Amino acid sequence: MDKIGFFKNELGLIKNERIKQFAITAINDIPDYFFIVPASSSGKNHPQYALLEGGLVRHTKAAVIFSQELLKLDKYKFTDDEKDLIVVALILHDSRKSGEFCEKQVMASDSKGEAYISKTLPEHPLLAVKAILSNTKNCSLLSKDELTKLTSGIASHMGQWNKDFSKGLEILPVPKTCMQELIHLCDYLASRKTIEVNFSAFEYTR
Repeated sequence: MDKIGFFKNELGLIKNERIKQFAITAINDIPDYFFIVPASSSGKNHPQYALLEGGLVRHTKAAVIFSQELLKLDKYKFTDDEKDLIVVALILHDSRKSGEFCEKQVMASDSKGEAYISKTLPEHPLLAVKAILSNTKNCSLLSKDELTKLTSGIASHMGQWNKDFSKGLEILPVPKTCMQELIHLCDYLASRKTIEVNFSAFEYTR
């Protein structure tokens, strides 16, 4: 599977080659199921483009598109490296949505194929961060400050939906910095059933 090929355009937005190399390695570490499953296991909270096969990838790409549109606003005063980190955080934010592995099931009896059983784990932002930090060699490409900005943005991307409702506990941090808020907002917009994205109209330039 050519995992990098899925995000060739998004990687093209990243100016810093060091941060881009970090992203390439991290993308190659994403579990295979991520590139196949829909963005929503229930289908209730995502637009049509994010449903069915490949929906999670399209949700991720939409979040990146929203970031680039929002960063055109004068209110956001990020450096180029910070803008790069926002792109990387959004690419990786749902990279462990069903954990490190995703179960498979045999499809209907008249089919010879298999399908992944997509299940959203409430702690998936922390699982994504854990996976990133487990590759210490790749992490060494980023400064301590860059790594903190990246991982905190991923960890807090769920915003107010930071609870494990089965246990009634808050398990995720909420956004506090401007970067964390932006990452959460992009994920939120990409998950709204009322907002469709014209992917072909977006120009991947920065």
